[in-house]
Amino acid sequence: MQNKTGKGSFKNTKQNIDFEFSLIAYEDGKLQVVYCPALDLFGYGKTEREAEKSFSIVLEEHIRYTTNKNTFLKDLKQHGWKVSGKKYSAPPLGQMLKENDQFNDIFNHKNYFKYNKTVSVPAYAFAA
Repeated sequence: MQNKTGKGSFKNTKQNIDFEFSLIAYEDGKLQVVYCPALDLFGYGKTEREAEKSFSIVLEEHIRYTTNKNTFLKDLKQHGWKVSGKKYSAPPLGQMLKENDQFNDIFNHKNYFKYNKTVSVPAYAFAA
């Protein structure tokens, strides 16, 4: 797997808010895995490409479900995100490592690489 890096950010547009999620890719046995610790979501596949495609589907369905249920902001907060006005901040890496045993195990025992993925979330998902 190649090494990809980036930084987290978001930007407001008229109809969407773009989030840049940090992803962790690693091999687990014969499977390739893509994991988003800030949302605790996984994608799996026989190849890196399959895992990325699986993760994209899982993330899209997660956003669609929480948006339709009007629980997107609540879900972010439950995952440790800080929400202040129109600013959304993922929990710090150190906090996620302390609070998430599975992520801690990946971080400390797997050969992984980190990269970022930008995702547009409909602005109406942020309604109270």
